[in-house]
Amino acid sequence: MKKNEVSVGKTYWANVAGDRVPVRIESESPHGGWIGRSIKTGREVRIKTAARLKGECEPEKVAEVSATTRPNRRSRKKPPAETTNAPKRAKVDPKASKKAEKAKQRQAILDAIAKVLTVKKSLAVGEIYAALADKGLLSTCGDPNHGAIYYALKIDIDQNKQTRFARKTSDGVTVYSLRKKK
Repeated sequence: MKKNEVSVGKTYWANVAGDRVPVRIESESPHGGWIGRSIKTGREVRIKTAARLKGECEPEKVAEVSATTRPNRRSRKKPPAETTNAPKRAKVDPKASKKAEKAKQRQAILDAIAKVLTVKKSLAVGEIYAALADKGLLSTCGDPNHGAIYYALKIDIDQNKQTRFARKTSDGVTVYSLRKKK
C-alpha cells in the first residue's frame, strides 16, 4: 500500500509478529506512521510504514475475527471524531490549591500560637503544643502536630521580615516568643 491510501478509522490487514491480522488505525503517530489496534489481541500496534499494511480488511472478516476474540480483549476505543472549534476549558492546577490550603492552615496555626505566647514568656515547640491543647486551640487550626507548629514558625520567621515571633537558641534548645512592638 501507499501512504496516501491509509486513513484513520479504517481496518487493514497487517503483518504483526509473523501473522496477518486485522488492525484498525486509531491515530497518526507523532514519530511517523500510525498507531493501530489489533482486532485479534486488542493490543496497540505501531505501523511505521504503509508497506506493512496489506490492503483494506472487509467488514465481514473483521466481524469474524471479533467473534472469535474474547470480548474484554477487543478494542473499545472508537475512531477519532471530527474536531470542533469549541473553546477548551482552562485547566485547574491541583498543586496551587494545595499550596493555598497549606498557607491558610499555617496562618491559622500562627494565629493560635500568638494567643498562647507573651512577650516576656518564651516556650519551646513542645510547650507551645501543650499550651494550645490546654486552651483548646488545636482544633481551630486543624489539629497540627509538633512538626507543623515548628515549620509554621520556621517559615514565618525565615521568610517574613515583619514577623510577630522571635526565635532564640541556647544550650541546644530553641524557644519562641512574641516580638516586642516598636
